[in-house]
Amino acid sequence: IEGPGIITHLWITFPPANSFWGRESILRIFWDGEENPSVYTPLADFFGVPFGLTGKDFNIRSEYLVVAPQNGFNSYFMMPFVKHVRIELFVKRQVQLGGFYFQADYHQYPDGLPKNYHELRFHAQFRHENPCENYGRNYLFLDAQGEGILLGATFGIQTNEPQADAWYHGGGDRKSTRLNSSHIPLSRMPSSA
Repeated sequence: IEGPGIITHLWITFPPANSFWGRESILRIFWDGEENPSVYTPLADFFGVPFGLTGKDFNIRSEYLVVAPQNGFNSYFMMPFVKHVRIELFVKRQVQLGGFYFQADYHQYPDGLPKNYHELRFHAQFRHENPCENYGRNYLFLDAQGEGILLGATFGIQTNEPQADAWYHGGGDRKSTRLNSSHIPLSRMPSSA
């Protein structure tokens, strides 16, 4: 998509019976001719759905993410770009899905982006650790430099063993035995960009 513009909504759906597809398919988004993607995450995890689950198994209703029971994955993050945006989806397994649909809604600004969006770029990271060390260290969920806004983080957590004390909900330094996360910060472009 040529810019300047702001993506306002991404919508993707595929049959819920293909749960592996959401974890094994990789979403990449490149802003303004960059060589490395600012968004690099499994498809379902980008929308906050862990472990390759689908909307049938895991619904979300928030200001920025909505995942519906019939597998409608929606993102309402504002994603500005000046020159160009390229969205790629890499599919690990080529299978007959029975329907895959994608839509990107965006606004174009022929006279330039509004000033408050000019330097902002959307980023999303995926981190996965399995098994995660049970006790004794914090889990690094974001490693970033520069000015920006952290809009949120999602964590998918499964314990490998049914232990009553295997994970504490935000308390202390103890984390789960399996941890997956998608991270969604906005950052400012370097001044040389």
